[in-house]
Amino acid sequence: MILLTDEEFNYIYKFVYDQYGINLEKKRNLIQSRLQSTLSDNNLTSFKDYFKMLRTNPDEITNFLNHITTNHTFFFREQDHFDLLKQQILPEITDNGKNLNFNIWSAGCSSGEEVFSIIMTIYNYLGINSSRWTQKLLATDISRRVMDKAQHGVYTEENLKNISKDNLRKFFMQIPNTDTYKLKPDVIGKVSFQYFNLMSAFPYRNKFDVIFCRNVMIYFDNPTREKLLAKFYNALKPGGYFIIGHSETVNGVKNDFKYLKPSVYRKEV
Repeated sequence: MILLTDEEFNYIYKFVYDQYGINLEKKRNLIQSRLQSTLSDNNLTSFKDYFKMLRTNPDEITNFLNHITTNHTFFFREQDHFDLLKQQILPEITDNGKNLNFNIWSAGCSSGEEVFSIIMTIYNYLGINSSRWTQKLLATDISRRVMDKAQHGVYTEENLKNISKDNLRKFFMQIPNTDTYKLKPDVIGKVSFQYFNLMSAFPYRNKFDVIFCRNVMIYFDNPTREKLLAKFYNALKPGGYFIIGHSETVNGVKNDFKYLKPSVYRKEV
């Protein structure tokens, strides 16, 4: 095993924190273990040589981020958020189906299960009015690998175990002679996928009605969370909803959000 020296760890810690806001302070062993195969594949004998490659090869940065972050997700994860979307948020922002101009952002969309769960929820809420809904939802992630998977919209039966038979019939097509399903084109077409680093300035002119940023801020320290929360707050419409993961909290981090219930916040009207 190639060992990660103090100097090398301090370099990558500072680089990743400055560029992406990710705090690797307690991830030294993870970095060392997960990158062994990468060093071997590139015939490198030290992490120092690998970090030189990071500076000159943008694609390798994506590979590195894929190694050190976890992209565990599944359809309708934390189901109560989708219940809230259908029962309270969508009736409010659509005026019970009369207004179909709304903007929703899945920030940290991973392999697509979250944003497609949102779309299925919207279609099921709108019912016969769903054909009148034309605008796209925004889905962003820092990992091009998982976004590529999301854009293809292909999932196995195991991936779809939380999907009801009705939703499977309405939104998916089985690939012949396989246990694999592909989302229908009109579902995939409802999403605008964009590679985006949350540490960058938000370029979006139109304000959002809802922002999902679930299980993303766990990688950030409090000063980074504070800056990010301010940007999310400014990106929402007055009265807009901000939804984080059940295991997350913004307690102890300065922010202007109104607390509604665990993992659900709102911008003041």
